[in-house]
Amino acid sequence: MVTPHMDRLAAKGLSLPNTFCPGATCIASRAAMFTGMYPHNTGVCSFDDWAHHRTWVQDL
Repeated sequence: MVTPHMDRLAAKGLSLPNTFCPGATCIASRAAMFTGMYPHNTGVCSFDDWAHHRTWVQDL
């Protein structure tokens, strides 16, 4: 597969080889990235179970 745009992005971008995705959904991963906590600690584990929790912005 030829991917010139992805190849250029990879060549000019930043590589973080020792990182991992802590959550199975993007919302859980973003919450983990912003807070530095695992999804089970933030309470944001999927798209539908976070509505009754305080937001991480409120907790800051």
